[in-house]
Amino acid sequence: MKIPTKVEYIIIYESTLGSIIQDTYTFSCLIGSIGVGYFLGSSALQWIGGFMFIAWIANKNFIPHLTIDQARKRLDYIESHYL
Repeated sequence: MKIPTKVEYIIIYESTLGSIIQDTYTFSCLIGSIGVGYFLGSSALQWIGGFMFIAWIANKNFIPHLTIDQARKRLDYIESHYL
C-alpha cells in the first residue's frame, strides 16, 4: 500500500442553490471585512480583505470540476492504487 502524498476532496453531489448560497456567503464576508475596515479607517483591514478576495477568486478558478464519470474513474484509480 502506497501512502498518497496529496490530499484530494471529491464532492460527488453539490446543488446549484447550495453553491450559490456558499459563494454569496463567502463574498459577503470578504466584502464585509473591507467595509468594516473602511468605516473604522483601518487600511490594514481593507488590504487584508482585498488579498483574501483575490485568493478566493484565484481558488475558484483553479478547482477542477469533474463530471460524475470522471469522478468515478478518479475514485477507482485512488482505490486501486492506495487502498
